Amino acid sequence: MKGRPLSVLCLLAVGILMIIAACGLPLTAELPHTDAADSYAEKTMSVTLTGDVRQSEIQEDFSYILIGNAVLYGSERNYKIHNVKVYLTTPKRYAVGSSLCFRGKLKRIKPPTNPGEFDRELYYRIMGVRYTMSDPLIAVTDADFKYPLEMLAGIREKLKERVRHVFPEDVRGIISSMLIGDKSMLDDRTKAMFRIGGVSHMLVISGLHVTLLAEGLYRILRRLRFPVRRKGKWRLAGIGDTACVLISMCLLIFYAGITGLSVSTNRAVIMYGLVLGARLMKRTYDLPTAMSVAMILLLLENPMYLLYSGFQLSFLAVLGIHLAQGRGKLMSGFILMLVTLPVVLHCFYEIPLFGTFINLIVIPCLPLLLGFVLFGLLLGGAFAYPAILLTRGLLMLLNATAVIPFSSVILGNPGKFQTALYIIVLVLFLYLSGRAGTIRRRCAVSMLIPVMIYVLGFHPRTGLEIHFLDVGQGDCIVIEGADGANIAVDGGSTSVPDVGNYRILPFLRSEGIRHLEYMVLTHMDEDHIGGMRQILEMIADHQTSLRVDTVVMPYLADRDRTYMEIADLAGRAGARVLLVSAGDSFARGELGITVLGPDPALEDRPAEPNAQCIVLAVSYREFDCLLTGDVVGRGEDNLTELLRRAGKQFEVLKVAHHGSKYSTPEEFLDIVWPEISIISCGADNRYGHPHAALLRRLRGSGTRILRTDECGEIAVQTDGESVRVRTYADG
Repeated sequence: MKGRPLSVLCLLAVGILMIIAACGLPLTAELPHTDAADSYAEKTMSVTLTGDVRQSEIQEDFSYILIGNAVLYGSERNYKIHNVKVYLTTPKRYAVGSSLCFRGKLKRIKPPTNPGEFDRELYYRIMGVRYTMSDPLIAVTDADFKYPLEMLAGIREKLKERVRHVFPEDVRGIISSMLIGDKSMLDDRTKAMFRIGGVSHMLVISGLHVTLLAEGLYRILRRLRFPVRRKGKWRLAGIGDTACVLISMCLLIFYAGITGLSVSTNRAVIMYGLVLGARLMKRTYDLPTAMSVAMILLLLENPMYLLYSGFQLSFLAVLGIHLAQGRGKLMSGFILMLVTLPVVLHCFYEIPLFGTFINLIVIPCLPLLLGFVLFGLLLGGAFAYPAILLTRGLLMLLNATAVIPFSSVILGNPGKFQTALYIIVLVLFLYLSGRAGTIRRRCAVSMLIPVMIYVLGFHPRTGLEIHFLDVGQGDCIVIEGADGANIAVDGGSTSVPDVGNYRILPFLRSEGIRHLEYMVLTHMDEDHIGGMRQILEMIADHQTSLRVDTVVMPYLADRDRTYMEIADLAGRAGARVLLVSAGDSFARGELGITVLGPDPALEDRPAEPNAQCIVLAVSYREFDCLLTGDVVGRGEDNLTELLRRAGKQFEVLKVAHHGSKYSTPEEFLDIVWPEISIISCGADNRYGHPHAALLRRLRGSGTRILRTDECGEIAVQTDGESVRVRTYADG
């Protein structure tokens, strides 16, 4: 850092902000009257809101409006609530800068309720958004708009329409994302392919895109020659270095405005602007100083960017490029991967093993692809074929990579101690690799790479952990054994869309769970299998590296269409199907699981799913837990009699049927006598679960009641003797 005062200042500023964040202090001032505004967001009545349009975009099947300078009109006074995001199911766009009045229900953006779940509340808090509205009544109070911003927004919409018109459906999402940063046309499968291939950076406007486009434009301008008359003679002359720099910079800022001015784009524009400035002033460009200037400017704009993964990855990638200077392409790729790896794992929990090699193939082709994309957009028709063929070739490469076993490996979310140890080993690796002259020494130093990856992916377990996830109105339980046994019991919801992709799978990845020995589906109701069906489909389609060994289903003589579809899907996902009934059992070390239901002798015709659901007794040394699924009616009566004869009590009870009125009767509680009763239900669900009568019965038994709608994920940890309970809402 000698001779780089701006870099020292940048490190000092980042250190201070990190200390402030670690102490739990806010990095920016909270808006006044927040609690009062929150009270309106918790009510079901409609409120009136006014504000100015800062952004308005039409997506594939909806549109959104970002409202700035928002004012909430309360019954006694008005409240400034900064920014609000409004969603419209009927796509419509409003001019940037126009003033609107809304009448609808205000909702506060809530934090995640499970480990691994995307922190939507933090993301929008960084962007200055605290509340949302859906489909309100809208009135335009002032139609005047801000011309420069509205012009940029209009060009962006025109480009999106042009992409839809010129390119076919299978590639238009990739091209739109690469060119203008719009991901509305991308499907989940394509995103998964890019993530597994380690080239997700191609789908955001980053320094790579900005540098390619700006440098290409600068070189074209340098080579342009125009006829000029000097001293009575016509000659070809260029437009001059100063003009090239100014034109390039203006067009670069214009392009950044079209793409939406993301953090990574702003960083790239600032740094490349310094490149052009250095050329203009005939000065040397220093990458660490330029990176420091960009970081200081962005943090001055919003200190909360420090907590944003896009900000972290963008600057770590630049740092990796700087550290890799003077090394071979392969080693440079590994260094770039290793520098960004802790943040990548903190966000996605898995590592693309072939990402470095794929990038060596893809990145050199990116300038050609972007050039053909621009050519195709301008001329259309057959001129778009080269871009289409290149994009399809990229998709074929990524699809082929996803099929390879272990193309992506789940490592989980590294802890603070692991990250600190990793950084120490990384510094040692960088030091030694820079001084390893011979091939033998380089190979020896390279052996540190798997050591570093192992450090981040090491998750030691002691005892047994049972996680009751918050999936809204539904059930999902994950059992983690001390010897590596991983079992999922149910996974579905009727209130949370795509619960498998956005809640269950992220939790499994964050825990470092690479495969499930058993996926138990207690019965075929959607609130118990919907998310697991989605995960099995993703496995069959190679969208995730998670693997399932066995899908466990209840033995039924009467099997409906859903039952047969799940059995077929399990086979396509590479899992065997195991049908169980009362009396079956599983064992893994000291972990034992006994099936207490269903009893085939009691099966109704047609089968009653809840009465014939799987009931499990989980035991670990002296600890016992009863997982009842949705058992009711004859199934619950039979279970009560079975437990009475066994005379067994349980420390933890998963209350049946989400706490419905007639489930878990007093007779059943007198036999089980649980210390802790856990209810899985959705907040404000339409069934009224858990019912007041059920809660009175539980309180009367003396058990401690925990609910996923109030606590988020509930984790029960035991060493076989003592029991600890941790709720995600309480940290």
